Amino acid sequence: RKVANELKNWIEKGKFFLNPPAERLPRDTSFKPMKEVRTQKFVKDFKKQALICHLNDSINIVAKKIIEENENHVAIIDDEGILKGIVTSFDITRAIAENKEILSEIITKKVITTTDDEPIDIAARKMRVNNINGLPVIDKNKRVIGLITSEELLLK
Repeated sequence: RKVANELKNWIEKGKFFLNPPAERLPRDTSFKPMKEVRTQKFVKDFKKQALICHLNDSINIVAKKIIEENENHVAIIDDEGILKGIVTSFDITRAIAENKEILSEIITKKVITTTDDEPIDIAARKMRVNNINGLPVIDKNKRVIGLITSEELLLK
């Protein structure tokens, strides 16, 4: 507290500056605003096409699609195209090892999602906080329009 009061007194008396004293700008010159160096990036700049399967597909069909497309995340939709869950290649591997056949038994139903217009740093934080590697990108009607993964964030 004593140090804080002393600093306050120095600042008020003009003996201490938080930064070096600045020169006054000349009045005979016109100045233009600086260009913005960093632009905000959004999910739409990073998303890729999502691998999509239907809720009534078998685990074997999903496994084959994962291998064919070389993907780790599969968005699961219903007949109306609305996101109902997500499944990963690890989930499929475990299901096959446990002789499960019904996809609805193994999907993650509480899916953390993102939207096209969400800043990419927010989406990255969602992945980090929830310890996940992929987020389905959905529209306002909960239809899947893409996918972002931590891999895409690292590559771009």
